[in-house]
Amino acid sequence: MLLTDQTFLDLVRQRAETYRDKAAFDYCRYSPAGEEHSQLTFGELDNRARAIAAVLQQMGATGERALVLCPSGLDFIVAFFGCIYAGVVPVPVHPPARARVIGRVASIVHDTEARFTVTTAETQAKFQSAIDEMADGPAMQWCAVDDIAASPDEWVAPAIDPDSTAMLQYTSGSTGSPKGVVVTHRNLLSNVEAIRTAWGYGDDRAKGVFWLPLHHDMGLIGGILASIYVGATSYFMPPESFIERPMRWLEAISKHGGTITAAPNFAYQLCVDLSSPEERAALDLSTMLTAMCGAEPIRAATLQRFIDAFAPAGFQPRGFAPVYGMAESTLLVSGKADRAAPVVRHLDSDALRDHRIVPVAPEHPDAASFVGCGQAQRNHHTVIVDPATGRPCAGNEVGEIWLAGGSVAKGYWGKPAETAQTFNVFLADGRGPFLRTGDLGFHLDGELFVSGRLKDLIVIRGRNHYPEDIEATVQDSHDALLRGRGAAFSITLDSDSTEQLVVVQEVDRYRAGDIDTDEVLAEIRTAVAEHHEIQPRTIVLTEPSTIPTTSSGKIRRSRCRQRFLDGDLPSIAQWQATSSGAPRQGSSASDSGPLGSTSSARELAAWLASQLSELLGLSQTEIDTSLPFAHYGLDSVRAVRLTATLAERVGQELSPTLPYEYPTIDALCTYLTEGITEERQVDDADARARAQSRLPVR
Repeated sequence: MLLTDQTFLDLVRQRAETYRDKAAFDYCRYSPAGEEHSQLTFGELDNRARAIAAVLQQMGATGERALVLCPSGLDFIVAFFGCIYAGVVPVPVHPPARARVIGRVASIVHDTEARFTVTTAETQAKFQSAIDEMADGPAMQWCAVDDIAASPDEWVAPAIDPDSTAMLQYTSGSTGSPKGVVVTHRNLLSNVEAIRTAWGYGDDRAKGVFWLPLHHDMGLIGGILASIYVGATSYFMPPESFIERPMRWLEAISKHGGTITAAPNFAYQLCVDLSSPEERAALDLSTMLTAMCGAEPIRAATLQRFIDAFAPAGFQPRGFAPVYGMAESTLLVSGKADRAAPVVRHLDSDALRDHRIVPVAPEHPDAASFVGCGQAQRNHHTVIVDPATGRPCAGNEVGEIWLAGGSVAKGYWGKPAETAQTFNVFLADGRGPFLRTGDLGFHLDGELFVSGRLKDLIVIRGRNHYPEDIEATVQDSHDALLRGRGAAFSITLDSDSTEQLVVVQEVDRYRAGDIDTDEVLAEIRTAVAEHHEIQPRTIVLTEPSTIPTTSSGKIRRSRCRQRFLDGDLPSIAQWQATSSGAPRQGSSASDSGPLGSTSSARELAAWLASQLSELLGLSQTEIDTSLPFAHYGLDSVRAVRLTATLAERVGQELSPTLPYEYPTIDALCTYLTEGITEERQVDDADARARAQSRLPVR
């Protein structure tokens, strides 16, 4: 079905001829009065697009860039295609919340040197003066799509071909200024075919149901363009309607018999968290054949929770289709629909920190779960590469995902150096060019797995930690912490050259006033220490919607880090480790009394509690000798220091893994005072190996 010799304009005109009176899009807005639907048939889309294009051509916009500055809705759709029909390069931009907050739009205007804006009359009235002030050159010209006087018959077909630029797709801007990805008509057609294949089927009987922002690639390409490609009818709602009440999305699927949908991981989790058994029982999700999940890390636990919660409504595990993609590859890279359930693999998290793939059983204490994102679609190829050497990784190694194929865009608009560094890279053996995705991943059992983001990787004492894993651990530690709404990153203090962990986590607004924040902070410290063997320097609890995100809901860790460093991050509660040096030197063994008596065990426990409090910067009154060391955030380096000081105290050599084998002060002191013999050493080789692996690299 791949149409490599056409443009997307050719495709839309063909679909209009074939499905003229069929509804292409149904947009629902919610109000106190109920649902308000508006529809657009394939024929109406063609007519309105030609009329808008005629006006743009009369304005002299052909060959130029034009902002498509419309709220999500049918006006956005016809504005986008009005540009396509006119031979204008559309630049989708979501209107900012208010005229004063317009920095992203300003950046895009300057980058594209756009002189035209396609919008609605209401949006024009709200933003025209602010945007006009940004223009460095000729004045901005405006076209309001809901106030068009031209006839569709005045339209003239533009001279474009498959390699003409179809649109500029600006990246989400997780770091720095957003960059415009140059997407051709050939790229678009290649990618919508890849999406159709990932759906597992694709014909005009499909019914899409989406809430995603239409200016964003997942909503625009995965929703609007893919629907047109297969001749489907798709139902949309505003993103804010979903956020206000997530169950509206599933209710719309049930009402319309939806067969296709797509959303990030957090959306599926919200539906679980914010629905009642009664609401779930009222649904019929048996028609949902493909529920794509992508745009952010995919959590196996989230998928399983959704499956369990909505199985009574008819949702089948095989309906989930985890996918992987990005703006630089137009949208979708990999995905697969012909499986009974999402593919989940469990790996040794310690080995993963060294970029090694070691499969383990799900119940393994160091198991980390990963969801497979299928295979690269036809006409696409992925390779896992050592980012430092450019050599392909071995089959048991994690590396950077590099991509080649028909969906890889031409580059970044007006940025030749960055284009060369990202889109035109070659393997050490000369093969290429490839797109460097910046994502870490691996191939296993024929599936592509994404393990993290290269630039977000946290390296503490030579060990790699994936922020997504730490964030998931934090959010699982207490039910008042919002899933998908946390940021883990590292900082370097002027007085200390080592990287230190900072965790920022949003709290459920309805629980914020009821929880014991000291307890929550302690639970986070314990969980991070137990699962990752590192101690956070700072933990910040904050209100919902505080952490910066991209338009698709991705956490902007770099921006959150900068706000933290700037002191511009409001908090509900905060915990910070007190900087401290090495533990006090204890007395010699001869001063401590004979080991083995009850009194010496109590004395040793009191002494050890004082050492632990000083080492971690805590008050000694905070130390409960019956609680695990992990409760206090004792990481591997401090465990080694504590054991060394303890060895000097008792006058004999001790294994540095003792705090893991005897995880409380009481247990450790009991072991020491009852006598250390070879027979009492832990003889489980696997357990000792795991404990040894937790020691710092340096």
